[in-house]
Amino acid sequence: MRIRTKRILFSAATGAYILIVFAFLPAAQGHDCGECEQWDTEAEACVPCACGDEPTQEQRERFEDWFPNLEWGEWSITGDANNVYNCISWSVGITDDWTWWEVDQDAKFGDQDWILEESDFDGFYDYYGYESCTEAEAEIQLYKRPGAEAPTNPDGITHAARTTDYGMWESKCGGWEKIDHMRDALNDSSEAAVYGEHVRDYKRK
Repeated sequence: MRIRTKRILFSAATGAYILIVFAFLPAAQGHDCGECEQWDTEAEACVPCACGDEPTQEQRERFEDWFPNLEWGEWSITGDANNVYNCISWSVGITDDWTWWEVDQDAKFGDQDWILEESDFDGFYDYYGYESCTEAEAEIQLYKRPGAEAPTNPDGITHAARTTDYGMWESKCGGWEKIDHMRDALNDSSEAAVYGEHVRDYKRK
């Protein structure tokens, strides 16, 4: 529980009134979100989401530079940086393998033509128990970025995010950290976009 108090003091030196705000904040170290407030409206998002770990200054600068719609106070660090698994793996709960070309090359999912297509991802998610759905029903969202298209990736697919059990979305950002965030926080239609925008939605069957 946060305690916020305000005091108004008069400065004899300047002849002005000074507003001082005292805030006692808990460390954002993986709270049970059923027992705490996620957002501090009064503080205008000056504290991190309580669902994960508070980003360091370096992490904050890095992620908020990559994703301009990522608002301080509306995301946190939920997993360390590593090259063991990536966003596609994490979207179906895999944490011991990096998944990319397997989506096309594994006969259980793809057509094995060395071209990553949305149909390959449909097969991948179907295998793990998901089906296409509306955005409102989505538990997994697939992203693509204009300009990322290539002969081996004609749809420009870049990323996948999944929902959490506490109402947020979560992304393993390549070899970087895993973060939780608001649904549209990683969307970016600019030429400098990292992932672009989500374009395909999946839910459990």
